Amino acid sequence: MINTQSPILQKIVKHHQEQYPEVFAEEVEKIVLDVFGEVAACKVAHSQKLLRNVPKEELDKDYRSEQALTVGLMGLIAEESLIAQRLGRLGRKKPGTAQGVLPAEQTV
Repeated sequence: MINTQSPILQKIVKHHQEQYPEVFAEEVEKIVLDVFGEVAACKVAHSQKLLRNVPKEELDKDYRSEQALTVGLMGLIAEESLIAQRLGRLGRKKPGTAQGVLPAEQTV
């Protein structure tokens, strides 16, 4: 459902991979992409409520487009919280890594 090759998503994956030993790189990527996929699916499901007031064609074109969903995921707060919880089971972060802070160009 999500574009896993998106430069923004790839930067977020890399950001989290850099905070854990390399042995966890694939697992970190999977966790990060799973979280974004789950949140995107929830946003689409939640948009069903709009059908009361918005025609389905408009809903699909304007509210569920790739651009609209990308913007909807750019808040990152909910996603970062879920990612942090799930990555926590991998143990401590590598020493000297930023604690839960995304690079500035990724925040909105």
